[in-house]
Amino acid sequence: MPTHEEWMHRAIQLARLSTSCTAPNPNVGAVLVSGNDIIAEDYHKKAGEAHAEAAVLAQINPQLLGNKQDVRMYVTLEPCAHYGRTPPCAVALSNSAIPSIFVGCLDPNPLVAGKGINILKEAGKELHIGIAEEACKDLIRPFFTFYSQNKPYIVLKWAESQDGFMDQNYSAYPITKELTNQYSHFLRRNADAIVVGNVTFLRDRPQLNTRLIHGKNPDIIVLDPSGKVTIRDAAHIIAENTKIYILQRNISEKSTSQIQYVQFDFANFKEEFFQFCLLHVYQNVMVEGGEYTLNQFLHYSMWDEIVRYKSDTVMLKNGTSAPIIPENSELVSIHKIDTDSILLYQNKG
Repeated sequence: MPTHEEWMHRAIQLARLSTSCTAPNPNVGAVLVSGNDIIAEDYHKKAGEAHAEAAVLAQINPQLLGNKQDVRMYVTLEPCAHYGRTPPCAVALSNSAIPSIFVGCLDPNPLVAGKGINILKEAGKELHIGIAEEACKDLIRPFFTFYSQNKPYIVLKWAESQDGFMDQNYSAYPITKELTNQYSHFLRRNADAIVVGNVTFLRDRPQLNTRLIHGKNPDIIVLDPSGKVTIRDAAHIIAENTKIYILQRNISEKSTSQIQYVQFDFANFKEEFFQFCLLHVYQNVMVEGGEYTLNQFLHYSMWDEIVRYKSDTVMLKNGTSAPIIPENSELVSIHKIDTDSILLYQNKG
C-alpha cells in the first residue's frame, strides 16, 4: 500500500505538468484516493480556471463517495480561502463528503495563511498537514519566497566559453548549442520578468522571448541609469501581452501602453528593485546580464539560483569575463546537453 508521502508525490507530479499559465497562482496538484485506488486526480492548469481541488471534485459523483472506503484527498498546498476569479477551494472541500484531507504545506499568502485550514477544521474534516512538506515547498519556491520574504525569487543566468568569456571582442557570440537554447527559453517561460542592462540591450538587441518553445513571453526590465534607451530602441522586442519597463534615474521619454518608463533610485538599488517587483507581483525574475548587471546582483547577494551554461568546446580567448561564482553558493546539479554543461547553484548565504 502506498504511503501518504507517496500519494503526495503523485500530487506533486501532477502539479509539475502545469506551466507558467498559472501565474500569479502557484502550481498545485490534487489526488483523491479510496483505499489503494485513485478515484480522481488533476492540477491547476491556468489562472482563472479551476484550482486542483475543484478540478478533482468536478470529476466525481459526491453521492457515490459514501460507498467508498477510506476516502482521502492529497493536495500539495493549503486550499485557498478567499474569493478571486474562482470560489475558495476550502469551502468546496468543507461541503464535500471527503472525510480526510492531507495537505503538503501551508500557504504563505496572507489571503490564505491558515484560513483554509481553519475552514476545514470547522467543518470537522480530519486533517494531516506537512506531508512531503519540503518537496511541496520546492515545487513552488518562487511563490514561497515572494510571500514569506517579501522579495522575488531571482535566477541569474549566463553562458560562458570553456575559457570563461561571455562574448568575443565584446560582441555577441553564439556560445551554446540549439538544444541548450531551447532549455533557456523554457526557463524564460517560467519567469515573470527578465532583467538586462542597457549595454546588453542596446548592443546585442536581444529578443528575450520564448520563440524556441511554446509558452508565454515574460515582461522585460531594462536597467538604464544613464537614460540611453529610447522608445525606438525598445520597440523591436515588443511581444503580445508583454510589457517593457525601462528603469531610469531621470525619465527621458513618454511611456506608451507597452513601453513604460519608471523613475528609479539606483542609489538604493536592492530596496527599490524589490519594491518594484512586489508592486508588479513578479515572483520569479531572471537576470540575463550583461556583466555589470549580473555582478550588481551578485554584489548585493540578490539571487537565489545561478544557471551557468558552460561550453565544453568553444574557446574565445578574449572578451567579457563571466562572473565569479560566489563563495556562498552550492553546486546542486550538473546536466549535459550536447557539448554544453548546465550548472545549477543555490544561494546558501
